[in-house]
Amino acid sequence: MTSIRKFCCNDLLDMTHILMDGGQNQIPTIGQDGYGLLESYMYYASIYPHYALVALSPGDRIKGYSASRIINEKGYQKYCEITKMSCLGDELAEVFAKAIEEKAEKIDKVYYLEADVRSIKEKDLNLSRK
Repeated sequence: MTSIRKFCCNDLLDMTHILMDGGQNQIPTIGQDGYGLLESYMYYASIYPHYALVALSPGDRIKGYSASRIINEKGYQKYCEITKMSCLGDELAEVFAKAIEEKAEKIDKVYYLEADVRSIKEKDLNLSRK
């Protein structure tokens, strides 16, 4: 059973196995901010702390992390965008998306959730179409 909780600074020490994976088993999202994976995650975690999440295995080992932001531009509906997601396992992407969607609806009353997923795996591409 995987549990989802908010990110804390001590998690940086525990997520090195995901960062060192080289993206082979990860589901990276497309980011246009020009930052590296960790720098970008820390940037969004500092501005939107409610949406910086980590997934824990039953042994308290980090299996993945995600970051999101709220976009509320003048003249447009408020929405939540998943900016970073990196997880070891395909099923975690759906768990993260569901957790972020519930938080965004409850806290910020967003209109929809947006996720740009970049992957070569067919299973991951099907997730981005849902």
